[in-house]
Amino acid sequence: MNTFSPRPWSGVLRVARLAAIALPFACIPASLHASRSSANYSQPSEAFSSGVLRATSANYTTDSTVDIPWAGSSNAGAPHNYAVGIGHIPQLYWVPDLDGDGIPDPDDLDDDGDGWADDFELAVGSDPRNAASMPSETGNGDKDIWSNAFELLFGLDGGTFDIDCPVIFGTAAIGEDIHVTYTLTRKSDLSVLSSGLEVSFSSNPNTGFVAIAAKSSIEAGDGFQQDTFLDPVPVNDNGVITQRFGRIMVARQSAETYGTLPILITGDVDDTVTSATLTRFSVPVVGTMIGRGSVTSATVSTLTDDNAAFGTITPGKFYVAITSGVNEGAQATIARNTANQLTLDTDLSGLSVIGQTYEIRKHITIGSLFGDDNQTGLHEAGNSSDADDVLLTTPGGVETFFYSPAVPEGWKDSAVNDAVDEPIEQSIPVTVRRRVTGNLAIYPTGAVRRVPTRVSIAATGYTFIAMPNINPIPLADLGLDDLVTRGRNPVEGDNLLVFDHDGILTRYFYLDFGGTTGWYDSAFNLAGLIPAGATIIYQRKSGGAFEWNVPTSTPLPAP
Repeated sequence: MNTFSPRPWSGVLRVARLAAIALPFACIPASLHASRSSANYSQPSEAFSSGVLRATSANYTTDSTVDIPWAGSSNAGAPHNYAVGIGHIPQLYWVPDLDGDGIPDPDDLDDDGDGWADDFELAVGSDPRNAASMPSETGNGDKDIWSNAFELLFGLDGGTFDIDCPVIFGTAAIGEDIHVTYTLTRKSDLSVLSSGLEVSFSSNPNTGFVAIAAKSSIEAGDGFQQDTFLDPVPVNDNGVITQRFGRIMVARQSAETYGTLPILITGDVDDTVTSATLTRFSVPVVGTMIGRGSVTSATVSTLTDDNAAFGTITPGKFYVAITSGVNEGAQATIARNTANQLTLDTDLSGLSVIGQTYEIRKHITIGSLFGDDNQTGLHEAGNSSDADDVLLTTPGGVETFFYSPAVPEGWKDSAVNDAVDEPIEQSIPVTVRRRVTGNLAIYPTGAVRRVPTRVSIAATGYTFIAMPNINPIPLADLGLDDLVTRGRNPVEGDNLLVFDHDGILTRYFYLDFGGTTGWYDSAFNLAGLIPAGATIIYQRKSGGAFEWNVPTSTPLPAP
C-alpha cells in the first residue's frame, strides 16, 4: 500500500449549522458545499487521473472521514453537498486513486491495478505505481522453490525464503474406497493468475495430467478461500493398491509433482504383546523442496552458495541433497545456516561438490508419516515392549519409537524422549512391529523423488537400504550390474534380499556362468520388479565397499 501524505485543497467550503434543531453544539451536524475549478483548486505536483476529496475533522465523535469521488476534470466546477461531521468545520484533502478503482491509494493494496499487491511488488523489485511494471510470473528473487506466481497466489512473501508448502494432503473415505485430497488456501480476489489442481491418469508421474474441479470452497477470511480437491481415482481401486500423482498449477506452471502410495500395516495374528507381526517398507516420497542452487565453495561440513538468500532453516528438519555431477544423491541434514551457507551434520569433505547443483528438502518425520497424534491408530502404551513400535534401521543400529498415552502424550524414543520430529532419511527403511490384531493403512504423501539417493555399501556383511521409489523398478535399472560381485549361484555372489509390504522375502543375485548373465532369484528364475516402497538388505560377499546411487523409478525433468 502506498504511503500518502494528505494535501490540502483550496476550494470553496461552506458549512451550515441547523440552528432550528435544539441540540447541544457537539451534536450539530455540518455540511459541505464544494466546487472544483482551476480558480480555486491546487492540483498536487504528481498528476493523478482520478481520486477522491477526503473531508476530515479533528474534533468530533462520528463520521470522521468522508470520501467524495472525483474523477479527473470531467466534473470540474460541479457543486457537491455532503454531510461530513458534527460540531466542527472539516478540512478537505485531495486523495489520489491511481488506478481509478474507487479505492483511494492509501487504502488500496494494489495502487496501479495490475493484479500484483504493492507490498509484493516492492519485495520483488517492480514498481507498485506503474501498471506496466510487473513481476515475472516465473521469477524467484528470494531463491526459494516458489515462483512469484505461486507466492502471490498463496499469500507467501515474495522477498523472503519461504519454507511452508501451500498444500495440505489428506484422504477421504467414500464407501470402501479411499481417495486423496488436496486442500489449498489461496487468495480469492486474484484475477491476474489462473490456478487449479491436476491429477494423473497415468502410472507415470510425468504424463497424463488432467485438471479437476474443487469439490468444496469456503471463505477463509482476510481475502482468502480454501479449496479442497478430491482425486476421482481411489488409491485402493477394486482392492488393488495404486499410486496417485497430483500437481498444483499456477498460470500453467507446477512447482513439483506430488505422489501418494498406500502401505498396509498387518495386524498380529494372536493379539498378544509377546508376539508381533513385522511390516517392512520404505517411504516412497520425499519432503517438499524449499530451495535449490549451485555450490560455490565447501569445507568439511559447510556448503556455500554465493547467490543464495536463505531464510531461517529450522535445525534438524531439513536436508541438502546434491542433484548433479559425480556425487549426485549425497545428502546431509542441515544443522544451521546463514544467508548463503549451510552447516551440515555430516562430513562431506571427501566429495567434490563445488559447481554441482543442490536442493533443500524437508525431512519426512515420525509425526508426518504416522500423524503427530498417532492418527494412523498404532497401538499405544507407556513403553515400547507393549506398544506397536516403529523401527528405523540405521548404519549405527536399530532405533525404536512408539506412541505413549502417558502425560506428556506423544511419540517417544526408547529413552522416552520426545520423537515426533525424528527425521526418516531417504536411505533408511522402516519396520512397524504390530502387537495387536487388525490391519492399518498409512498414506505417505509428498513430492516424487527426482534424484538418486546415495548409500554406502559395507565391504562385507549386511547393509539395510530403503527403496523410496513410487513405482516398481526392474533390477536391471538399479545401476548395480558393474558394482555387484557376480557368481554361479547365490552362495558365490552378492545377494539382494528384497522385502515387499507383505513381509515376503525374495533373494536375488547376479548370475554370471556359461555365457549367461543377469539378475535371477534363488530358484534361478529371471528377476521380476522390485515393488514400490520395498526394503532391501544388501549382502556383500567380497570386493570391498562402494557407493551406490539408489535410482528413481521414473526420473523427472529438472524443475
